[in-house]
Amino acid sequence: MALKIGRRKLFIGAACLVPAKSLAWSHGISAFSPQSQQFFDRLLTPPSEALASYYSAFTKSLVTAGIWQNLDVLALYATQGSDASLINLSQSSFQEGFDTISGNMTFASNVGWTGGGAPGQNDINTFFNPSAASANYSQNNAMFCTWQIGGNAATGLIADSANDNAILLAPLQGGNIDWAINGNGALVSTANSGDGSGFWLAQRTGTNSSAIYRNGALAATSTNVSAALTNSDIVVGTSTASSGNSVAAFACGAALTAGQITALYDAMFAYLRAVGAI
Repeated sequence: MALKIGRRKLFIGAACLVPAKSLAWSHGISAFSPQSQQFFDRLLTPPSEALASYYSAFTKSLVTAGIWQNLDVLALYATQGSDASLINLSQSSFQEGFDTISGNMTFASNVGWTGGGAPGQNDINTFFNPSAASANYSQNNAMFCTWQIGGNAATGLIADSANDNAILLAPLQGGNIDWAINGNGALVSTANSGDGSGFWLAQRTGTNSSAIYRNGALAATSTNVSAALTNSDIVVGTSTASSGNSVAAFACGAALTAGQITALYDAMFAYLRAVGAI
């Protein structure tokens, strides 16, 4: 497997897993969505017919709800193979890899990744830098989401950036949800009397308007004022080593409507249920 050496980190870039020549295949079936087919064509090893149908149903749901065109990064870590889990479903840009200064993350088939540590040291790096990317994600129109399997009390961070709490999600931190999206360095803390499992989505829809959702339902809002986009990559799976939880999915892009958030949760739930992750 090709290796790239980056400044301060060794990572296995998912982009190097993509064949030079597109792999056209369909199991003899023409019903897969174009959105899933372009993803299949970028895989070295095609998914099983059953898994392909789950991907196709998932992407069709996002297209129908008007979500697909808002996305910059979409990764379903809960899949059959670790290589495919790091390839961006939505487009060929922003292929994921690892920061592995210390330790290693562990992949479980049809569940996802666990074993993350401090940001920039042991995590999944999306290689999506909000300030450097020409993307849907912008200062006052932005969304990121993730699905965590397991809700141990020591959840800690599952999404982060290395720049002053500009982007952060810790679903259960001292009895609170700590979160930020394009923030000014100040975390927003919202009481969480439950655990840290499930679907979490943070988004910003204005200069002083942001919100956090859990399992498709609004959990809290904030008037925290936005700041310029962070000049650091978004990383995923941080602190999963201490909690033993797994991260099953990640996405980011432009903000969604309330109906689209529900649709994204429903589609992701259906996919994860189909592969046996939940």
